[in-house]
Amino acid sequence: MNWVAIIVGVIAGTTIVLQSTVSAKLSTFIGLWQTTFIVHIVGVVASFIPLFLFRHEANWSAWNQAPWYVYLGGVFGVIIIYTVAYTVSNSGVTAGISLIIASQLVVTLLIDHFGWMGMSVRPITLMKVAGVAFLFMGAWLVLREG
Repeated sequence: MNWVAIIVGVIAGTTIVLQSTVSAKLSTFIGLWQTTFIVHIVGVVASFIPLFLFRHEANWSAWNQAPWYVYLGGVFGVIIIYTVAYTVSNSGVTAGISLIIASQLVVTLLIDHFGWMGMSVRPITLMKVAGVAFLFMGAWLVLREG
C-alpha cells in the first residue's frame, strides 16, 4: 500500500469517527431519522463543490453500464447514518466504533474472498483471520468496559 492510500485511509477513519460523533449528538436534539435526513441534505450540498471542481473527470454517459446494485449506496448511506448514530449514542464513541469496525472486517473478508459485487478475489488467509480476531478481541474488551 502506498503512502497516499495510507494517508487517505487515516483521513477516512478520522472523518467516520467525527461524522458518527456529531450525528449521534445531533440525534439527541432532533431524533435519529431527522438526523439521517439532515446529514444527507448537507452531504448533497457539500458534494456540489467537488462535483464542480472535478467536473472534467466525470463520465456521466456511462451511468447505464453499471450494474443495478451499485446504485444502492444511497440506501446503505441511510442505514449507516441511522445505525451508527444509534450505536454511538447508546454505547459511546469508542465502544460503538469498535463494534462497527469489527463487524466491517468480517464482511470485508467475505467480500474479498468471494469477489462479491465485482471486487477482485483476495482469499481469506490465516493471517487475515488472526488480524480480525485480534480486532474483535479488542472490541470485546472495549465493550466490557461500557
